[in-house]
Amino acid sequence: MTAYFFGLVYFHDTATVAADWLKYKLTITYYNPVLLVSGLGFSLLIAFSLWMKVRERPELRIFLIWFLITILFMLLALLSMMVVNMEAIHYLQYAILAILVFPVFRRFNDAFVLTATLGILDEIYQYLVLNPTFNYFDFNDIILNMLGAGAGLLFIAVNIAPDIKPPRKWYSSSSFIFLSIVIFLGIIFSVQLYVSFFPVPGNFEGWHWFSLYRQGLPDEFWTFLYRERYYHILRPWEGIGMMVFLTLFYGIIDYIYQKIIHD
Repeated sequence: MTAYFFGLVYFHDTATVAADWLKYKLTITYYNPVLLVSGLGFSLLIAFSLWMKVRERPELRIFLIWFLITILFMLLALLSMMVVNMEAIHYLQYAILAILVFPVFRRFNDAFVLTATLGILDEIYQYLVLNPTFNYFDFNDIILNMLGAGAGLLFIAVNIAPDIKPPRKWYSSSSFIFLSIVIFLGIIFSVQLYVSFFPVPGNFEGWHWFSLYRQGLPDEFWTFLYRERYYHILRPWEGIGMMVFLTLFYGIIDYIYQKIIHD
């Protein structure tokens, strides 16, 4: 698990170079459609394999439906939050990471939160080290990572049907702790004392504050890219709101799974 995660981080630039090479070979006219069709085909193939498992254990069909809803979320994110369709590789990367993390905890909740946290650390590393001149902290990619983690855990729930540890009470769950920290940090950044979401006007010294956005974002909801391609840059509280939603959406897998197994 550890080696896999550090591989994701370390070879990020290498993967970007490979993606750019493929885009050059296919040209943008074919690059995005080919990746879209390939990604959908792969997702439906996985969904079909889960359906075959559900035929053997009908009580698990709710997780198949959950997985199909996740595919829909992935498609919506692909069409609204990605510069190029190659960014959908986040789904596969973090689905695999969640599958590797799960055996450590044997709780879906814990595995999702740790995978999401690693995804955030990955984006922090990219913002501070790999792309020190990039204009903004990429909440978009965090959402992609979380969707991938959720898909990976739903795959485990159906395909492996593991024996899990009893879920914790909601107030001691990793989801509750994770969301408390995320919302607390959001409030701290909103206050704009030593840290902020956006650059603090008039702060020319630049030594006592840290900003998640190195410059203001455009007022328009959609950012135009090329050949009628638009995407939306998640604003801070939009990103935090979606993180909250996805954590709650996948954070109840343990409770539902436990109820189904014991019933």
